[in-house]
Formats: sequence, C-alpha cells, structure tokens
Amino acid sequence: MISTGIHSDIVIGVDGTAPSWDALYWAAREAQRRRARLRVVFVDTTEPSDPALASRKLAHMVTDARQLEPSVRVSGMIVDGDAAEALSLASSGAALLVVGDEGEPGRTPLGRAGRTVADASAVPVVVVRGQLPPDHSPVVVGADGSAGTQSAVGLAFEEAGMRGCPLIAVSSAGAELDESLAPWRDKFPRVPVRTTTIEAEPTPALLALSRRAQLVVLGHGDDDLLGPVPSSMLDSAHCPVLISA
Repeated sequence: MISTGIHSDIVIGVDGTAPSWDALYWAAREAQRRRARLRVVFVDTTEPSDPALASRKLAHMVTDARQLEPSVRVSGMIVDGDAAEALSLASSGAALLVVGDEGEPGRTPLGRAGRTVADASAVPVVVVRGQLPPDHSPVVVGADGSAGTQSAVGLAFEEAGMRGCPLIAVSSAGAELDESLAPWRDKFPRVPVRTTTIEAEPTPALLALSRRAQLVVLGHGDDDLLGPVPSSMLDSAHCPVLISA
C-alpha cells in the first residue's frame, strides 16, 4: 500500500523511554513533510498502571512535538493492555505507524511490540533506530523483484521525493531490479537513482549503506512475513527502517 503523502495521519507509539522520544522527533518531522496530522499514542506499560503519570508524560511529549513542528496538528491518547494490539488498532487507516527501537538489553515492551506490528501491519511501519543523518543523505531500498518488495520500492521513491534526496536501490537480480524501478522512475523523474546489484546475501551491503542513509525501506517476503533481511536490519541498521505494508 502506497500512501498519498498528503493529509493522512501518522501514528506514533510512545512509552516515555528514550527510544520513543527519538521516534517522536522523527515522526513530527515526517508529519511536517507529508502535511499530515500526528497522533501520539502513549502505551502505558507500567505495572501497576499509573494513569496520572502516563497523562503527564503524554502531555510533555505532545507539547514537545507541537514546539518542534508548529505547523503540524498533534493530538494524544493513552492506551493500555497489549501494546501490539493497541498500536494495530490505533493505526488502522493511518498512512504510517512509527515506533522507537527496542533499546539496550532490558528491552522496552513497546519496542518489541513495534517489531510484532511490523510483521503483520496493514500500514507501513517505521522503527526509528541508529543515527538521524541530514536530509540530503540517501534513501536506500532493498528490491529483490518479489511481489512483497514492490510496495517498498514505491514507498522509497515517495520518501526520496519528499526529501529531495537520492535513492539507492539494492538487489541481487539486475534485470528484475530495472523492471521494478521503471514505473517509479517515470512517476518521480526528479529522484536521482543509483542501482547496486550484488551476488551475495544483501544484508551486509544494506547495513553498510545504512551508515550514511537517512532511511532504509524494505518489504515483506512472499509469505507476507518479515524475512531474514528485514529482521536483521531491525536489529542492526544504523538509521531508521521502514517496513512496507
């Protein structure tokens, strides 16, 4: 599914931890680019639940998002219970769901929920991790020619077009890569594209490119589940990772 890029909601799942603050800043900037509304969903993962504390944390995060991008309409809500289920429900119909990384050992429940949601979400999911390079840094997309990566290629062109940055497409199948890119080159003629065809398993190449990329875009496998490459990138990428729906 490719978003329109304009006037759609972006949902950001937060829990007040450091990774969710990083995700909030990324999501606010993305909402400004897309001219989208931003819905901040605070998932109360404390045991026992503390509604008053959750409300204060949510208010702080909503205020910061509004100050960071004053042109973006920001709203907030608190949910509890199963984090993955709550985020799936909250993001229904959204253009994008954003979550933070799982963090260091002692990983956050919300970070783990983000991975679960990315595995089966009806909307694209961004896991914000690693560094946040300048806007002129490239967007990288893994495209193996499978049906599962077609939406990833479209999203990558869309993101590169919004950012005014180059796109690097990586594949192990040269002819199929050119075929996958052709319609999107026509739709986004101003996006500079560089292709890289490799013989080996693509994860090392994608990881190396992620060191200087602002976003890596990947798709699901043909069985609609996250394959080994997206899973490895969610563990090790040096920049945010977008998983297409």
